Amino acid sequence: MNLREVEQKNTLRFFLIGLLAFMIFPLGLELFRHDHALLILKIILFIFFVTLYFLNQRTQKTELITHILLLGLYSLLISGLYTTENSDIGSIWFLAIPLFSFLLLNQRQSLIYSALTLSTMYTFFVIYPESASFMEKFRLFIFGLFLTGALYALSRSRNKAWNETEDYMYNLEQKVEEALEQKLEQEKLLIHTSKLATIGEFLSSIVHQWKQPIATISAINVSLRIKEELCENTNTDKLKLNDELEEQTEFMSKTMDDFRSFFKAVDNETAFDLNAASKKLISLFDKSFKAQGININQHESDNIMVFGYSNMYKQALLNLITNAKDVINETKPANTDIDITYDKDDNFGIIRIQDHAGGVPQEILNKIFEKHFTTKKENGSGIGLAMTKEIIEDFCHGKVRVENKDEGAMFSIYIPLQQS
Repeated sequence: MNLREVEQKNTLRFFLIGLLAFMIFPLGLELFRHDHALLILKIILFIFFVTLYFLNQRTQKTELITHILLLGLYSLLISGLYTTENSDIGSIWFLAIPLFSFLLLNQRQSLIYSALTLSTMYTFFVIYPESASFMEKFRLFIFGLFLTGALYALSRSRNKAWNETEDYMYNLEQKVEEALEQKLEQEKLLIHTSKLATIGEFLSSIVHQWKQPIATISAINVSLRIKEELCENTNTDKLKLNDELEEQTEFMSKTMDDFRSFFKAVDNETAFDLNAASKKLISLFDKSFKAQGININQHESDNIMVFGYSNMYKQALLNLITNAKDVINETKPANTDIDITYDKDDNFGIIRIQDHAGGVPQEILNKIFEKHFTTKKENGSGIGLAMTKEIIEDFCHGKVRVENKDEGAMFSIYIPLQQS
């Protein structure tokens, strides 16, 4: 329902409540009289208004209920004119019908109801000229025209306000949708930027992963050439050396597949082994970290099945491990190890990453997950930890916590367990 329909529905509800309140007292008086026909008529009308009230509460067809109400009031106008010696009762509905119609219907329909009401009143005066004096008829005629004109002007003004409000609300909704789309695009860009920021880590790791296989392949080629020159090559030697070459090239191919899968987009959420996913990521960077004097110690545990986007989880884990490595390289503590432990509670699988680099200053402990907040000065963008938090919350429906423990900071990632 739009703003106009809501206002019309509420207005109709208040009108019906007013009509019911207006009828209760006369209905009570009729109980002490002996005009049973009139009492039954008023009871029927009371039930009629109650029925309309509950229909208005339970349905969205406000306009239909309004038409039924106005036709009922018009019937009361007719009966009031022809069953009373004066036009007091008729005058009440003479005022109510135009008022209700202009407040609840469109201008064309309101004018039809107002014209019908006015013509009915004037027809009554023609048929029963003694029902009112000439001045009373004249005043009623002028008042009827004035009331219709005033209500018409009020209706135009209100419709204009409605249209302006609806236009404003529509424009506001458009702006909100555009802002949400921009926010979504910015988040996607930040995630992409965060991944690009780790390309250096990948390149460095590939160098360390391939250094030994390339050296081995080179040594095998030299060995083959020397043996060929000395005519010492036997079929057995060739097969053995070929097996070694195949083993080394397969290792290099697998390394590339592992790195390629990291950047592969994830289409849907899946259940995955928290331990296996973490170890697979760490294996890609272990040699690179060791080359910088940093050991990643993983404490074994039972397999923990969680549910979420596994690649996005790996991105978040890489951000935390890289953050720990940067802090270690900056502070150069005596203990350069990064300890990783796996755990779970009733609802979450938990992985904890702890360094021994002195911890996070207490005054910024609550700020480190804020976007663009960094302690790395010109070398930091403030993206990594903020994106880690958003990735875990939005893609894995989990949470990230940080606390100072022992000699350093400990980050904990909570991923919901797979539901059995």
